[in-house]
Amino acid sequence: QMRTPDLVQAIAASVRAVLPSTVDVTVKMRLGVDEHDSFEHLVDFVRIVSAPPASVTRFIVHARKAILGLSARENVEVPPLRWEWVEQLCKLFPNLQFDLNGGVQTLEEVDDLLSSDKGFAGIMVGRAVRDTPWDLLAHADSRIYGRPRTGTDNVLQEVAAEYARYADEQMAMQHAAVAASEEIRQRPHERR
Repeated sequence: QMRTPDLVQAIAASVRAVLPSTVDVTVKMRLGVDEHDSFEHLVDFVRIVSAPPASVTRFIVHARKAILGLSARENVEVPPLRWEWVEQLCKLFPNLQFDLNGGVQTLEEVDDLLSSDKGFAGIMVGRAVRDTPWDLLAHADSRIYGRPRTGTDNVLQEVAAEYARYADEQMAMQHAAVAASEEIRQRPHERR
């Protein structure tokens, strides 16, 4: 809907109308779509969607455009990343918040981007979390938010041990069911 910012504004305004004022209405977006991908179009989109009555104040920006006709996978590989456009939005609209999404792979990158002067309110990590969830999530709270680590060093082992117990229980139930059905199968005279 990057081509129709008025429609996005109307939808966001409808959502805003039914939510308490303490709840943020956010918009997840790309830099543009197909040939509708200039920085000027992007600025117009943000200006329109952030205006009343929607008054969206937070945008999660996937820092590449969408190319219709490409697969989802191709759309995160083909269009180039443009983090600098999101940084420029932060500077042009200092009263709004922009979360950067796209291409961030490590907690070190998250930490560097959040502590930089680029102005990002947040960083969204997608495929890297999907591909290596434990590497990224196990220490995110302590690394990014400064929360004390509470025994997380052994959590992976605990999760693996608990899953092994669960798998053992499931296998035992399956073996018991197979044994019971085999016993019944061997007593054809009792079947009616």
